[in-house]
Amino acid sequence: MKSEGRSELPANRRLIVISAACLKQTRTVYLGRTMSYDIVVFDPAAAPQESLALLSWCQALSQRVEHSELTEALRSWHQAMLWQFPAMNGDCATDDVDHPCLTEYSIHRHAISASFCWSRSAEGARAASLAAVERKLGFCDMQNESVLLPLRMRRAG
Repeated sequence: MKSEGRSELPANRRLIVISAACLKQTRTVYLGRTMSYDIVVFDPAAAPQESLALLSWCQALSQRVEHSELTEALRSWHQAMLWQFPAMNGDCATDDVDHPCLTEYSIHRHAISASFCWSRSAEGARAASLAAVERKLGFCDMQNESVLLPLRMRRAG
């Protein structure tokens, strides 16, 4: 749904927001600047239950590469994202190396991490979070150290 040029969450999709300002981040830095805007989309049933452990788990995923089979919901999320944010790596990589929304994806057992260029970070995070909510997946914004979960997935801590 669009309202005044902004994407909004559907009214029937409620979220729990978890934030932990104390979690330290390791980011790719070049000349004092962070080079990418990193997010992790994950199967909430497979993630740690405690809030800080969940954020640490997402951070660890965003820093390594695995190649695993995806759940149907994660596969659907990835396919939806590729239309607007084509992959710069992997089997789905685009030939258009000049595309302004090239995104690096890493496939994990129960998650996908994505790194957007800074010029498309707000657009990428918004699209990724909306697609995650539609599929009842968790969403972790690594820069803001926040997690969105489907309401039915309550966390301790």
